[in-house]
Amino acid sequence: MIGYASDGANNMVGVNNSLKTKLTNDIPNLFVMTCICHSFHLCASYACLMLPRYIEDFARDVHNYINNSPKRLSIFKEFQIYLKIKPNKILHSA
Repeated sequence: MIGYASDGANNMVGVNNSLKTKLTNDIPNLFVMTCICHSFHLCASYACLMLPRYIEDFARDVHNYINNSPKRLSIFKEFQIYLKIKPNKILHSA
């Protein structure tokens, strides 16, 4: 084992009697990462800042174009069935 990742709960990564302390007793050079969901969110947010603005605008425009029309939404669903893929919704970016 070279790494361990979990949320930041005391029983997982606390300094006293946690899973991390028990693992590091046996594996002193263990890489420990806490709050991986928060870390992934920060990485994704920073990566998106490197993209040109027009890419986000395009994604929003596609969402609005399809989801604001029942006819286009129906065509989108038919297209997914035709391609034999699991029907998905186009999610709105936050």
